[in-house]
Amino acid sequence: VTASPLMLSDSDAGAGVFSVTVTFDEAMDTTVDPTLTFGTDVSGTLTFNSGGWDVTETIYTATYDVVDADVDMTDVTVDVTGAQDTNGNVQQDYTEAIEFSVDTLNPGVTDVTATPVVVSDSEVGAGTFSIAVTFDEVMDTTVDPTLTFGTDVSGTLTFNSGVWDVTETIYTATYDVVDADVDMTDVTVDVTGAQDAAGNAQQDYTEAIEFSVDTVNPTVTTVVVSETLLTDAVTALESFRIDVTFSEAMDMTVDPVLVFNPGVAGSLVLAGGSWDGTAAIYTATYDVVDAEVDMTDVTVGVTGALDAAGEGQRGYTEAIGLGVG
Repeated sequence: VTASPLMLSDSDAGAGVFSVTVTFDEAMDTTVDPTLTFGTDVSGTLTFNSGGWDVTETIYTATYDVVDADVDMTDVTVDVTGAQDTNGNVQQDYTEAIEFSVDTLNPGVTDVTATPVVVSDSEVGAGTFSIAVTFDEVMDTTVDPTLTFGTDVSGTLTFNSGVWDVTETIYTATYDVVDADVDMTDVTVDVTGAQDAAGNAQQDYTEAIEFSVDTVNPTVTTVVVSETLLTDAVTALESFRIDVTFSEAMDMTVDPVLVFNPGVAGSLVLAGGSWDGTAAIYTATYDVVDAEVDMTDVTVGVTGALDAAGEGQRGYTEAIGLGVG
């Protein structure tokens, strides 16, 4: 008994594409067709089309139409009964055996994971961003899935390589990252084109939000001082403040560094610094000391701050019109 093909998949759906050939050891009565019985209920997949004997009258072939019933059935047995030879003798009992399998079950994507979930300046380089796609069955590793981004990230990400793991169920695509100075949130990833080991195309995957890109460096938008002139009237018991406003929410665990030019270390002593509730405004507070100096047009530089994605701020220096006298 020979089934053809041995594995039924989506590609076999159609009329008369599956056959079971039964060979007997002598010439048979071709007016009596044998009955073929499947050990697994394949009625949703196979429908008898036709049967016929060859010219030797020893080989009977049954042909079936195939429907994609989205099922997975392995090791289907075939029993043969009811045939007779030319003298009318009924065939001997045949011990059914495994002849074929059916896999028209389309594989599905169970998980998509981007690493990291926020692409920042620190990821700039080769092969630093990846997307791992997990399928629910063993796949054809000669056919890579296509990953499509819902937002145009071509200026930031360039495909580097793709590889399947040893289980043949997880495909990981790796990308090179370029700092394109962009901010894109909630980037979706769609997965198409993969096939399982039987050649069945993957089920449609509903794309979902997987990662964001933030390679925009924060900037200082304003610097405001509480006093523009420090004189003897401002005693050591009073304080001096500088409010620095940034263009976006910042990493509040990293305080910016404020640098004065010319230096005012003898007149101002940093007492502390804090962020406001928006994480965008940093206030530095200083104690004021009468250092017997006269300075005009003091500038302040702001460096070292990071935004919430870890992007370093752009350099900033402003003439704040501060005088010490």
